[in-house]
Amino acid sequence: MDDELRIRLKQFLAAHTTLTLATLAEDGRPQAAPLFYAEMDDLSLIFISEQRVRHSRNVARDRRVAAAIYADGQQWQTIHGVQLEGVCTALSGQAAQAAQAVYLAKYPFITADLLLARLFQKVTFYKISPTWLRFIDNSRGFGYKEEWEHEEIEGTQENS
Repeated sequence: MDDELRIRLKQFLAAHTTLTLATLAEDGRPQAAPLFYAEMDDLSLIFISEQRVRHSRNVARDRRVAAAIYADGQQWQTIHGVQLEGVCTALSGQAAQAAQAVYLAKYPFITADLLLARLFQKVTFYKISPTWLRFIDNSRGFGYKEEWEHEEIEGTQENS
């Protein structure tokens, strides 16, 4: 990925807060969930969730995910966003601590709210490592997109 694209992606990700995460249920049905995210320097994304919810159960079984992040708009020229595919991993130990620091830097209101701060202690941090990204920006022309693909990350098939 060239530096210009990386910079524009980082700026876009920093300016937005919500992704739609797509996972597969055990029976193959697609499922989607809106989640707050925080971006890492390497363009991986962090989100939090409880392990008992269906998207977390889906990820525990099959780490392959897709996500979309976009700005809402009413004209084709304003369509601007990111589509991605990747692998999702529940974090623990130092990786979870590093993710927590990044997440709290983006959402400092969590620590200011006693209820949220208490609930925050019970969540699991997840990391999405993109294997493919499409950056869409119709302000540059109808259907304008740039793509980046990374080699498959080991272990993307169903977890045992």
